[in-house]
Amino acid sequence: MRRYIVKRILLMLLLLLGMSFIVFASLYIAPGDPATMVAGPSATEADIEAVRASLGLDRPFLVQYLLYLNVY
Repeated sequence: MRRYIVKRILLMLLLLLGMSFIVFASLYIAPGDPATMVAGPSATEADIEAVRASLGLDRPFLVQYLLYLNVY
């Protein structure tokens, strides 16, 4: 019985990791630039780059995903 419960818990964790990856990837490929939206309509290009750096949007996809999971 213990083996069954451990197996189910591990499968649940794998499912949660997969679902979080799908959600993050769908947000990543969504149209629009979050930095532009956060910076506002009157922001300069330097302001937008600063927002991108502060949010971690200038990092690679997998690093952003690990930040999303609070692992990195």
